Amino acid sequence: MFKTPTNILKLAQNIYDEGFSVNPNDLIIESHVLNILSDIIKLLKVDNSQLNKSKTTLLGKDKRLIKTAQELILSDIVHTWSINEISRKVGLNSKKLKSGFKSEFGIPVYSFLQQERLKLALELLQLGNLSVTEISLTVGYANPSHFAYLFKRQFGNSPLKVKHDASANYKI
Repeated sequence: MFKTPTNILKLAQNIYDEGFSVNPNDLIIESHVLNILSDIIKLLKVDNSQLNKSKTTLLGKDKRLIKTAQELILSDIVHTWSINEISRKVGLNSKKLKSGFKSEFGIPVYSFLQQERLKLALELLQLGNLSVTEISLTVGYANPSHFAYLFKRQFGNSPLKVKHDASANYKI
């Protein structure tokens, strides 16, 4: 997002310096808080305008190539894809692939790959036929612990809990 500017840190320090024994409705604290909020809103406006300027504009051909990249990833999500490999296969430079992919799908290439692997893992866990380690390897994670960490971060429960509670409905 953005680094906290010095002026906001100073305003926050002023609030802290006023102490917590004062009445929370004290106008001084309120004014400091309003100043901080005002500065944050200004930063967000600047940040958003910079984002809009830096948005990738893709030609129809490039959009098709980005879609091809997505299909390539989905065709073999177990594969350890590199940006350079995908770029070569679809005929886009890596910078345009990364920015175009995020622009088109709202998510970076590697995050998309991870998300799709975890979706497949969830489906396999709910079937209940394979162990967590087997599923980890099946969806492209050589390290089952890392897989379990990512899975829990995505779905809120460990793969083992999901496997034992296959009837639960998880957001994909």
